[in-house]
Amino acid sequence: MAKTAEANKTNYQGQMHLLQKELMGNYFNQMTRAAEHGEGKAAYMLISGNPVELMLAFDLIPVYPEINALQLAVKKV
Repeated sequence: MAKTAEANKTNYQGQMHLLQKELMGNYFNQMTRAAEHGEGKAAYMLISGNPVELMLAFDLIPVYPEINALQLAVKKV
């Protein structure tokens, strides 16, 4: 029983990791298309506590500079 529970936990964590990776990949692709091809508008948000739902309602892509800086540092771009 313990092995089954551990296997389910590992499987769940693996699935969540892949879903999060896909979600973030789509987000960064959307920002790239907005910047390079003018597909959509972006709004820079300095504090993630801002009402992101309002930005999305106006079809604005929320951009978090601190997240982008972290991603660039990790990728060493």
